[in-house]
Amino acid sequence: MCRDKLCIFFKNKKASAVAKPFLKWAGGKSQLIPEIVKRLPEYVYNKSPYQYVEPFVGSGAVALHLLDSPHPPTKVILNDINSDLINLYRATNSNINSI
Repeated sequence: MCRDKLCIFFKNKKASAVAKPFLKWAGGKSQLIPEIVKRLPEYVYNKSPYQYVEPFVGSGAVALHLLDSPHPPTKVILNDINSDLINLYRATNSNINSI
């Protein structure tokens, strides 16, 4: 389960523009995405509904990549120990049109 200050939920939404990570983050996974994608379970590619849980979101590179994929998750749960970071994602998610 998701504790209030440590994670945020995103339900799959069709976006008109591709979102890219807007933060530089120590330990970021942007450059590792090709290797990470190779290791994802088969159901990510076979059109079965799935949820993605990110335990260490950082810049959100993997979650954003999956949301932009041909078969995005039905739900994304972002977690991080840094509550300020999670609050930033909450603010971004709830005020996306003003950004």
